[in-house]
Amino acid sequence: MDDVRKVGATVQLTPDQFQFVRAFYMAVPPVSRGLPPGDKALLAKDADSIAVLGLHDGEGGQVCAVFEATDWLERLVDWVGRGETGKRGEPS
Repeated sequence: MDDVRKVGATVQLTPDQFQFVRAFYMAVPPVSRGLPPGDKALLAKDADSIAVLGLHDGEGGQVCAVFEATDWLERLVDWVGRGETGKRGEPS
């Protein structure tokens, strides 16, 4: 966890954001046949706006997976955290 915190300011994500990040992790290569380990998610961002998303074990503080968060992915995670949903008939 300390290595991830070196990236920059770290924010613990909500349970809904955790589920979103975990599902996204499953969809990007390498695709796993099982759920990734971890029961919490975090976002770490440095002063240059480079961000990473991570899945971690909330109890032991062990990071299970980390990947770069592009601007659009960071926005999606934010929208999920605010409970926003797309409306029918509103293309993105």
